[in-house]
Amino acid sequence: MSQEYIFEFLGTKEDFLNKIGCFNNNDDQFYFFDSYIIKIVDDEIHFGVERAGHSGGHWFISKITEHEDRIELKGTIQYIGPQNNSFLDEKEESVFKKCIGKFFEYLLYVVVAPLVLIVYVFLFFKKLYNKMRHRPTIELKTKEDKLFDLMENQLGCIRK
Repeated sequence: MSQEYIFEFLGTKEDFLNKIGCFNNNDDQFYFFDSYIIKIVDDEIHFGVERAGHSGGHWFISKITEHEDRIELKGTIQYIGPQNNSFLDEKEESVFKKCIGKFFEYLLYVVVAPLVLIVYVFLFFKKLYNKMRHRPTIELKTKEDKLFDLMENQLGCIRK
């Protein structure tokens, strides 16, 4: 069983929803902020704190408890996988189709590999520049760190 986390927001539920409403949204279903996703479902708010593959990831599923001058968000971090992960039927393909598929796959590698190399070189020099200027880089390594960053630093909640 996963650990239960409790966060407190000083204000009403409407204040909290207004704060979330400032983020970019997708037809009022998902709200996006940096690498976080927020989804409001009835009396629950789901906070996507870490992606894990196609359409899956770790979510903080919280229940909202309203008090006079504050709300309490209590929940756990859960892995929610993709709803339907069957892309193609495993049918027998002709040898010609397999060869063409492999050709385009290798062509993609030849095109993408230099781009990836350029990105890595850029990131290396950026990290080196920050190190020379003595700017620490803050890396959020775990899903709990990402949850705490979202709830405390971005949304202004207090961890209990």
